[in-house]
Amino acid sequence: MQDAEVMRVAVVANPTKSGDPYWDRRVLGVLERAGLPGATWIPTTAADPGPGQARQALADGAELVVVCGGDGTVRSVATVLAGTGVPMALLPSGTGNLLARNLEVPLEVEAAARVAASGRTAAIDVGRTDDGECFLVMAGSGFDAAMLRDTSDRAKVWLSWAAYVLAGMRHLRGPLATYDLVLDGVPVRRHGRGVLIGNVSALQAGLELLPGALADDGLLDVAVLAPRSLREWFRLARRVGIGLAPGEQVLERWTATRVTVRAEPAQPVQYDGDLVESGVVLSCVVEPGALLVRVPV
Repeated sequence: MQDAEVMRVAVVANPTKSGDPYWDRRVLGVLERAGLPGATWIPTTAADPGPGQARQALADGAELVVVCGGDGTVRSVATVLAGTGVPMALLPSGTGNLLARNLEVPLEVEAAARVAASGRTAAIDVGRTDDGECFLVMAGSGFDAAMLRDTSDRAKVWLSWAAYVLAGMRHLRGPLATYDLVLDGVPVRRHGRGVLIGNVSALQAGLELLPGALADDGLLDVAVLAPRSLREWFRLARRVGIGLAPGEQVLERWTATRVTVRAEPAQPVQYDGDLVESGVVLSCVVEPGALLVRVPV
């Protein structure tokens, strides 16, 4: 790879994440000060939230793609970059920034730019769904997808991650669904509030919902959420908050390399916070080490 001062860099940026009309100039200036001058700015659009821009960056010969946006933009770009050998760097500017938090990439733009310029390159796993999409943090069916569906953009602006908590409270006592899972060919049936397929351990506010889940272990961590009362929800939140196992009666876990989830009745589904068609069968496989990402040294 060439030296940083001559490296071809593309910035894929979600313009909805900033009300600053000079955001592009400011970000490019930050990158230049960090040692990455001459980057190309490629904004996303409502019609194309990242894949087309990532393909353009690759066609233009980019040796590093910097993603300036939230987890949805990161996921969209990673869907294209995975398996190409071209590394991705993160300039977090979303509500959750969960991949950045799990990889310990700074949320402050100047510090994140320094990681982009001089951090080490790590190979992380990607969850690849049967419809060709990918996720880097978590995919889910049921409770978490319904929570994301019911969180307004306005609430996220004013309340940040707490907006998800308020939306989730509406679904704490909803009816249970029947989930038929297939984990590396082994069928499992459970009744619960939702299923999570995680590539990392932490959610909003640093809560370790899937302790021990690693982005580079070649495995997907699968959990069925099954609290049946407000008391069990409280117990789950309290124990996760202090780093204790919540107990299998409210959160049962497995690991697998291929996972299929079918729900009855049909449940909403999300990939890294992006909602997909309700009722879709959530089916995915892990691609070990498929994505290169700049992380702190």
